[in-house]
Amino acid sequence: MAIRKTADFVARDRELESAQEKTTEALAEHRWHWTLDESNATRVSIEEYARRVARARSTIYEQAHGYASWISRRSGPTVPGAPVSLTDHIRHAGLGADRAEAVQAVAAATGKSFGNVRTHHIPEVREVLATAQDRAERKGTTVSEELPAVAEWREKGRQAARQERDERNVSAFRLVEFEGHLGAAVRRLRQALALAREIDFTDDEVQLMEGTLSTLRTVIELVDLRITGKTGVDWDAAFAEVMEEAS
Repeated sequence: MAIRKTADFVARDRELESAQEKTTEALAEHRWHWTLDESNATRVSIEEYARRVARARSTIYEQAHGYASWISRRSGPTVPGAPVSLTDHIRHAGLGADRAEAVQAVAAATGKSFGNVRTHHIPEVREVLATAQDRAERKGTTVSEELPAVAEWREKGRQAARQERDERNVSAFRLVEFEGHLGAAVRRLRQALALAREIDFTDDEVQLMEGTLSTLRTVIELVDLRITGKTGVDWDAAFAEVMEEAS
């Protein structure tokens, strides 16, 4: 009896899920037809449609554009990491261009689906996108060009660390992570510099900030020494001192 009840709720779940997918498709097609379908001479703008049905513009935009993307690609070749289902395409339409590309890059690198990454791996998507943006700015390339490499190196590094092998990939992962930290530090310092232009510091305030600025200079010098390999400094002792101050 228990087995039959289990089978019954599984079958019902699948039935309801199938009905939901059909409803989503019908609604998305309807909204696409009345906003973006060029064969419909009486179509209206997305803004007008949203106003008339009392729904958010973003909701109509995502479903209409998601459906348009889905029907244009469902018969074409499959690209690793790209949206597959209608729901994937609707979610893709709701993302900014860079973020959508980042989700696709992570999906391609990890072998996960677009929908899985979009739902469960948002922190990694943010980190990959931020690192790609920093690399593009420094190298004079584009975010689109940098995203696949950043996502791939992160995944290779993660696999190497997990399996405790392939030290070259571990080092590459750490390098990408290191670049990300430096890029984030530069962005924060730029923000601090912009604020500094608006502040008239008193002598007391200058003295108060001197300790922080001294530590900042030391950290930058240590990073430089570590990268260039210059000698003449007890790097380990200086590193320990700085990290002790931060704790």
